[in-house]
Amino acid sequence: MSTKRFFETASPQNIIKTKLVAKYFGGWATIMLRRLKYPGDRLAYIDLFAGPGKFEDGKASTSLWILNHAIAHPELCKRLTTVFNDKDSNHAEQLQVEVDALAGIERLTNPPQILNLAVGSQLVDLLRNRAPMPTLFFIDPWGYKGLSLDLIGTAIKSWGCDCIFFFNYNRINQALPISSVEPLMNDLFGVSRVNHLRQMVTGLSPDERQETIIGELIIALKEVGGEHALPFEFESQHGERPSHYIIFVSKSKRGYLMMKDIMFGLSSDDNEVKRFGYVPVRSPQLSLLLGDYDRPYSIPALRKLLMNVCAGRSLTVKQVYEDFTIDTPYVMKHVKDAIKQLEVEKLVEINIPAESRRKPKGILSLADHLTVTFPP
Repeated sequence: MSTKRFFETASPQNIIKTKLVAKYFGGWATIMLRRLKYPGDRLAYIDLFAGPGKFEDGKASTSLWILNHAIAHPELCKRLTTVFNDKDSNHAEQLQVEVDALAGIERLTNPPQILNLAVGSQLVDLLRNRAPMPTLFFIDPWGYKGLSLDLIGTAIKSWGCDCIFFFNYNRINQALPISSVEPLMNDLFGVSRVNHLRQMVTGLSPDERQETIIGELIIALKEVGGEHALPFEFESQHGERPSHYIIFVSKSKRGYLMMKDIMFGLSSDDNEVKRFGYVPVRSPQLSLLLGDYDRPYSIPALRKLLMNVCAGRSLTVKQVYEDFTIDTPYVMKHVKDAIKQLEVEKLVEINIPAESRRKPKGILSLADHLTVTFPP
């Protein structure tokens, strides 16, 4: 599919992707604004593959959502710097038209900067030399050209800098053994890892191959400074295999936990512990066929985990969640449900017992600050 056809209509996947970025930007910007001390302090949003701003069906793409959010918040109007880039000159020109037409755009102290550059080593050098400020990067290439570990590592190098990027699993999976695109695979995974990865995936099933490729990517991201990484999977419109991922990378545990909540809310399945992903609507027969073959996570499994890793300790509910659910799909709701079940079975003690806590709408409360004591 060409980029021209890509922008003809906003697919459900594109809408989910935009919501994910916009929701995170809103929460991230609120946190960053509280941390800015001086009148001249700024925060930034940088989109390196911004597109024309709107799909041909009239729906706004991510860039216009971000600007509309900023326009509605006076403090962001004063503090936010935005940079939108697209190597397609027609897209860049159309985006400028759409930005200029936004109601209230004049409220922004720093007018949006729209660039027409190819994303490569030269642009990475420009980013590396820019003045440090909290920045949210959105990297959404059509395919994988321009996406590199160097780019992502540069994006997240400073305090308050997070990155959300598009990972085209289908095309990258197919490209791994192709010599003509080897330099691009080297940029994305690193030379030694690509060679090792080709050997690792040989003979694997599709599920095992997917798990291996994403796992190696996450390791590579951590090696360039991404202490926390979260993949959100999109399955193909026409089959049960993943087509691409949106991947969040950050040094901040707080940002990681916020994005985890957002991904949980946007996941399409209705299980209690959700896969972080969007699956297009398919026939009920296919859903029954797929079943829960890849679900190692559950509330009973979480209860066992907490009894093991927290044994002999007294921790707040918040500490349990923040310190012992990293790299799992569990959110705070799951932790509270597991702790309340353990309390009912008298396997843990809480400093304010159940009979003394409120029951709004008949549901027993469990505040984040309460202390849970786990037996040795």
